[in-house]
Amino acid sequence: MTQRKALASHQPRKPISCDFCIRRKLRCSRDAPCVNCSSRGHKCSYISSSAASPARGTVRSASTSRTTTTGPMPDQHEILARLQDLEDLVRGQQQAGRDEGNMGVVSGMAMADGGTVGAVVCADVVDELASLERVGLRGRDVSSQADQLCFTTCPARAILSATKQSWRRIDFPPGHEMLTLLDKYIRDITSIHPIVHEQSLRKVFNDLISTLDSLPTGSVTDQHGVDIGHAALALAIMASATYFWSDRDAESQCWLPLSVARRLSPIFLQAAEDILHKAEISGHKSLETVQAYIIVFFLKGNVEGISLRCRILFSIAVTMARDMGLHQVDTAAKSGVGQTIQDETSRRVWWYLAASDWMLARFPGPTEGSYSIHTKQMAVRKPLNINDDDLHHDTLPLERPMSELITMSYFLHRLRLTEILRDCSDRISTTQATASDMGYSDVMYFDAEMNKFRDEMPPFFDLTLKQGTTTFTHPDTTNIPCAENQRYTLNCLFHAQLCRLHVRYFARAYTEARYAYSREVCLRESRLVVQAELRFGTDDDSPFALSRLRFLGMLYGVHMANVIFMLDAYICKSSGRPYVWPVEAAAALAILEKARGHSSIAEDLYDGMTRTMRKYELWPPGAATGISSPPPAPAPPPPTTTSLVQSRPAEMIGEECDGSHMQSQTDMCSPTPQFFDFTDDFEIGEWSDLFNGIGLEFPFI
Repeated sequence: MTQRKALASHQPRKPISCDFCIRRKLRCSRDAPCVNCSSRGHKCSYISSSAASPARGTVRSASTSRTTTTGPMPDQHEILARLQDLEDLVRGQQQAGRDEGNMGVVSGMAMADGGTVGAVVCADVVDELASLERVGLRGRDVSSQADQLCFTTCPARAILSATKQSWRRIDFPPGHEMLTLLDKYIRDITSIHPIVHEQSLRKVFNDLISTLDSLPTGSVTDQHGVDIGHAALALAIMASATYFWSDRDAESQCWLPLSVARRLSPIFLQAAEDILHKAEISGHKSLETVQAYIIVFFLKGNVEGISLRCRILFSIAVTMARDMGLHQVDTAAKSGVGQTIQDETSRRVWWYLAASDWMLARFPGPTEGSYSIHTKQMAVRKPLNINDDDLHHDTLPLERPMSELITMSYFLHRLRLTEILRDCSDRISTTQATASDMGYSDVMYFDAEMNKFRDEMPPFFDLTLKQGTTTFTHPDTTNIPCAENQRYTLNCLFHAQLCRLHVRYFARAYTEARYAYSREVCLRESRLVVQAELRFGTDDDSPFALSRLRFLGMLYGVHMANVIFMLDAYICKSSGRPYVWPVEAAAALAILEKARGHSSIAEDLYDGMTRTMRKYELWPPGAATGISSPPPAPAPPPPTTTSLVQSRPAEMIGEECDGSHMQSQTDMCSPTPQFFDFTDDFEIGEWSDLFNGIGLEFPFI
């Protein structure tokens, strides 16, 4: 018997689990083959006992033996060894419990010894479990699997001829051309999404230029000094600058004609996306990378609309920002720690992501009404109302009052607007937006909130268009030229969102008088969108005004105005009553026509809108003639309406949107039942029928 026990003690221990059960985290029967492998038809295999069986003894000795174990899979061996240690500890505790019995009372000496040992064992178990969790959450290093990037420098014109190379080749223009595009971005574009610190951004460009200039003849990969976060941010900025490049920019910078800039923008944009993809799969994360994602998202939104790719880029930016802890910049643990400029820039980035997330929730589509950033899940103060020049590394400057115009004023007012839209998404879902009294009471509540926001707007961002003004320039904005861009953008956002708030009840106003206010709001805000565009378009001193036709925010508002005008005319025509077109209707169509040569989105919107108008014989006076008696053959394309933008402004700009013109429309096409019989309930679902078969999707509004 003694000899048999001795032989048994020298036999190798049976493995813990087979390979398949370990990978799938299944309970293995430890037979060959095991139950799991037999039922699934897999080959049941075990790791060799020499590699799988840890040394017997205490946790310390097992840990020591693991450090000397070598094999083809060290991570798996480590996990197996620690699991065996835990099983031994649990088995020992169970044996000790059986020895003590079920009385629950032990001697004082046994309790003292057991308490000491139990505390040590519990601490070891907690440490082992925490270590195992970290093993499961530890990211795998895939940087070696990522494709290498090759950075080169060449004149901007030469980049056009280098596009046939592999995407791994990233071409940068010379340093002075990069700085010129940076100046364009800072002067005309960053005011729309102020997520960067100007001095820090210039340092990023200077460091990148120095690195590129120090490269030997040929190319170099990112492992030799080029920070991929800096490279992605620089390319995103240059793509945005060339996208909004104007004729005036081309006149002052002869080396970059407008046609060349238009062709360079998609090249820079694709290069930025390639680098961001490289950063994504290699696990690289930095504040500059998040900023690059935001700029690329903004640019692609202007190029192709809020597409699936746009939303994916935005989601990656939010995920990377969370992974960097930007949503916890101001936690109690971090109070008084960190760099002032870095932290303030992080606040700008995070709050811009939050505001954009809430804004996207108001866009129609499958994600309408849903957002991922919640205020209860973040600890970040709002950015300070200060200029970039006021920021220093050591201390935070005093915040300026909101009544003072500075570069961050637009950011904070836009944030306030998106907070209202976030509350709107929370309270008004797609199932609630019906003709019920509660649904309409929510609409009226947020209508009051939006109008309160408009009334509290400081004079330099005044959203009302005064009678007799001929330009969009406000006296308080002369010292900061970018403020006009911000005021114009804020107008586009506000009027379009207020119109969309009431659009669900627009058609119901023709059958139920209590919804007449919604129709008036939609018509009023649509006219204001067009008037703001016409006035801002006459500002020749603003470089952004020259390239505004490529801005999605303007196209969104103008398209909504076109749809509102057309639907108003369609419903009145269906009732057999005359309709008075507002003078802004022809101008809104002319704006889209003018934007066709600058934006593919504008071209699609204009073509779809004109086909719809011809199909239902709805054409504003002055935009086309003879629409009431079309020829038998298919109607030819409508005559050009670009000249209307030049002939109408004097008439329209001098007219204040005070409701007088709208009253004439209401008199001609009153929603009251006694004026005309329009008893059919025109539901929102029927609106899309106007666009069936013509390639224009109604959900755009």
